[in-house]
Amino acid sequence: MKKFMIDLALKPKFLEEYKLDPEAVVESAERLSNVEKFALKAARAGAAYILMKATESDIASGRQLTEDEIAAAEGSEGQTYIVLVLTIAILVLFLS
Repeated sequence: MKKFMIDLALKPKFLEEYKLDPEAVVESAERLSNVEKFALKAARAGAAYILMKATESDIASGRQLTEDEIAAAEGSEGQTYIVLVLTIAILVLFLS
């Protein structure tokens, strides 16, 4: 998911394709889990945010969010791209 998010932030054409048809872009992406695909297809800030905020203990325990939890995540459609870009910017800063 990290690579997908970085590509959204750094590749304007990829972002434009995602805005036009999130489902097709997500399905063509490699190395995404089913849960990540579900959240990214929703194209809502809340869905992406809830996955990105997983803590180390969540990951270590193997806890996986359900589709219901992802679908219920708060966030407006207008915030999606802002959240995605900010998340990517943070990732890029920490990976540099």
